[in-house]
Amino acid sequence: MKNNNIKSLSFLLIISLAFFFFFLGPNFSNPTNSNWLRTLDLISYQDAWNFFKNDEWRFPIGKLPNYGIDIGNSIVYADIIPLFAIIFKTFKNFLFENFQYYSLWILLSIFLQGYLSFLIIQKFTKNFSYSLIGSIFFILSPVFINRLGIHIALASHWLILLALYIETLSVNKNYLRLLNIILSITIHFSLTIIITIIHYIFKLNELMIKEKRIRFFIDSIFLLLISFTSMYLLGYFEIPPYDGLGGGYGYFAFNLNSFFNPLNTINDLNNSWSILLPALEFPRGHYEGFAYLGLSGILFFLFFLLSFFVKKNGFIFYKKKIFFISLVFLTLATTHQIYFSENLLISFSLNDYVYGLLGIIRASGRMIWPIYYLIFFTGIIFIFKNFTQTKSIVILAFLLLIQIFDLSPGFSNFYNGKIYQYNNTLKDEIWSILPNHYENVRVLERKNNSELYKMMPDYLGRNNFKRTDIF
Repeated sequence: MKNNNIKSLSFLLIISLAFFFFFLGPNFSNPTNSNWLRTLDLISYQDAWNFFKNDEWRFPIGKLPNYGIDIGNSIVYADIIPLFAIIFKTFKNFLFENFQYYSLWILLSIFLQGYLSFLIIQKFTKNFSYSLIGSIFFILSPVFINRLGIHIALASHWLILLALYIETLSVNKNYLRLLNIILSITIHFSLTIIITIIHYIFKLNELMIKEKRIRFFIDSIFLLLISFTSMYLLGYFEIPPYDGLGGGYGYFAFNLNSFFNPLNTINDLNNSWSILLPALEFPRGHYEGFAYLGLSGILFFLFFLLSFFVKKNGFIFYKKKIFFISLVFLTLATTHQIYFSENLLISFSLNDYVYGLLGIIRASGRMIWPIYYLIFFTGIIFIFKNFTQTKSIVILAFLLLIQIFDLSPGFSNFYNGKIYQYNNTLKDEIWSILPNHYENVRVLERKNNSELYKMMPDYLGRNNFKRTDIF
């Protein structure tokens, strides 16, 4: 068993490194190069990290007042992977001036994406080669790679896979669930929401058992206390609670064509992820619900549906549990405005308080991710259970080649850091003069997502300004 673990870790590390260098290239994968962190949401990453790194230690630990004068901010809302920000700030005296840890996080996420999917598939197939091939589907997953191009922290989909893996274990899961939720709080809160929902779907059965009800409420109170303490320390409450309720629920939704629609908008570009299937239209905000399965993934989706009706299914949980998980997340993802392409099929009003509560989710299209990954697990395990081992390996390898072929247009957009290409617009000599004469930089008129902000990625933090409200 120990040799198999070393073998699987070694193989997946090699695969992860190969894809990592394919994705970022030798230039952007360098931790001392931050020039690629300059598109859309990535604009603030290096600036926020530099302001946090160069500031004194504060309490709460994640407080970031200099990157948001008079407004308030924290490393949570700067989206700079709080876990790594705190760790590397501890060693700031040993780091290069332009050090960035985002490429390291990408490598870690690729590896854990592959390793955790490998563990789940191996648990149900007991076949090393088959599990290794199956795990590559998850590393090459469009929803995972797409997020690496927009939100590096939010691409930590391995946290979802870890939540699913924990539920397959035959041990007391409460502490493992708690640790995963706390870990997600230190990375990205959207993932915390997904993992917490998974947690309670599997805990609900305790309410049906009289002897376990008290334990259920004790565990819930303990989870709440630990979570809120962690959130306080990281700076979740450095802005007013009403500012934490983002608008957009119902706008950033999952479209019913998303599983079959290869079109995605990333960094203001329209990209197709399929060499064969046509791009389908969708309302603007539905890019958050991007969930193209690929040709082989669509076959897995058919196996997923078929598994509800056959004995040799590919489910990693009981059918009722899979159905409930799918129902909950699909409902949250599609919201109260259900679209197919650009056609509104169903729409109804929500109570203001319900809408306000769902504002915590905001980008509801992301709620489709657990179903997306369950489809892949089900399809892969379904094949193994319904064919001989030799045939199943051949079939899965063939489907992997088809998947790579189909997704090749999407991969080409990410090759060698292409998705991060950016032309610096700060050409005027004044920008090199300012750091020598001023410590603080302020804007005359505040505007969210202003053109000025877009023009100067990495400029403020790189030039060691002390404070700014351009963030």
